[in-house]
Amino acid sequence: MYNFKKYQDLDIWKKSFAFGLMIFSLCKKIDHNAINRVLINQIIRSVTSIAGNIAEGSGAPTRRDFINYLNNARKSAIETDNWLIFIFANNKIQRKSQELLKRKSEEIIKILTTIIKNSRK
Repeated sequence: MYNFKKYQDLDIWKKSFAFGLMIFSLCKKIDHNAINRVLINQIIRSVTSIAGNIAEGSGAPTRRDFINYLNNARKSAIETDNWLIFIFANNKIQRKSQELLKRKSEEIIKILTTIIKNSRK
């Protein structure tokens, strides 16, 4: 395996997991109309994919596989950021909550990008 740490010990997994719980909380608070049900389904799938790919990547047999899983996690983080924009546009979410979620989303994307770049060296 490329990375010998348990995925639960990785800071990026912890941040992604916490972010996922924040998204779950957001989804519980918004109205479950037809549009929001689609958005909730999409964002839950993408946000859980972030931590899932990090976990799976931690057990990758090669550096190349590890980077591939982290690339998938990064793409899921970008997708989650996209769904946040749709949710914010379709719902009345407090400005502070929007800013916090966007900041967390961008932080995860930046960290994953850095890990990927550093792993290619």
